[in-house]
Amino acid sequence: MAACEIADGVDNEAPYLIPLLNQASQVYTEFGIISADAAYLSRENCNAIAELGGTPRIYPKKNSTLKARGSRAWAEMMMAFIKDAQTWLEEFHQRSISESTNSVLKRRLPRPLLKVVDVRRKAEAFSRVLVYNIRQLNYAYYRWNIAVKWLTN
Repeated sequence: MAACEIADGVDNEAPYLIPLLNQASQVYTEFGIISADAAYLSRENCNAIAELGGTPRIYPKKNSTLKARGSRAWAEMMMAFIKDAQTWLEEFHQRSISESTNSVLKRRLPRPLLKVVDVRRKAEAFSRVLVYNIRQLNYAYYRWNIAVKWLTN
């Protein structure tokens, strides 16, 4: 996981994408396709993805138009959807990988975050993600005999 933000009781998640992209850009030097669900749909977010060298794949809403309104990335994304919807949807489907992580976290840890203070709340959420990552690494180590750098000498 390259970036994480906790959004408690927020109606609009779209403003979270740009700070998360900035966090991820500190970890990764180049981006390919960045897919997100319709909650993140905005021309500003498409532009931010394109500025980092990524290709936006944000699922359009029913009332979405082709009007670029100054966003070339938006227009290219929408035209790619129209020209080859099947390929576009295959690229967009990468999002389900992260959604499966969210699903696992909700199933394995159904209790809401308990901490009230923002810093502690974020630490609790981050700890849950760390536990998930360790479990996945453990699974990969035993299931596929993948070498773990700090376990092999």
